[in-house]
Amino acid sequence: MAVLGLAAAGVVVLIAILVNVVAVGNPPRDGETVGSPATTYVAPPGTVTSYLPPVTTTTFTTPTSTAVSDDTALLALRRQAATDSSYVEATVGNWVPQLSAKKPGMVVGGISFGYPEIWQDFLTIRSHYPEAKLLWSGSYTSFRHKDFWITVLPEAHATGESVNEWCDYSGIVKDDCYAKRLSHSGGYDGNTLVRK
Repeated sequence: MAVLGLAAAGVVVLIAILVNVVAVGNPPRDGETVGSPATTYVAPPGTVTSYLPPVTTTTFTTPTSTAVSDDTALLALRRQAATDSSYVEATVGNWVPQLSAKKPGMVVGGISFGYPEIWQDFLTIRSHYPEAKLLWSGSYTSFRHKDFWITVLPEAHATGESVNEWCDYSGIVKDDCYAKRLSHSGGYDGNTLVRK
């Protein structure tokens, strides 16, 4: 009888631990509510939604083969930039993480970039960061060159240093993530902060 009682107590403790792990392991995101109506918790705006430090350094690797034509890929890039423009515009004047800058004819990591490779580069980054957005550098004065497809995260930061700290924390290699401030009037200098 005592063995049965201990076994039952062990099951109760195990269930309590599992419930606690599930509840703690999935913290709420911005505006998400959890719990009963009497104990509802609303995550405040700006709550960090990444809870574990990175395990490895992230390098975005673009596949060397693509299945789309130049015309199809260029159309996809233009449509994506148009779709993302309102999100990107909302960050003008603030610092954001820039995750990629590519144009046809570039060779990076042994890959010669054309429109299909640039499109795949964007899709690869978006698979890691679903909120990533695409823009055309010619739409902003804060880019030195006006013919690049740029991938950014539309998360506004007050300083470039804050963005670069986020890049460090996220484990993204320095050439693939640094601070950029989008502007329609300011130039490259003062609106770009590369990581050292």
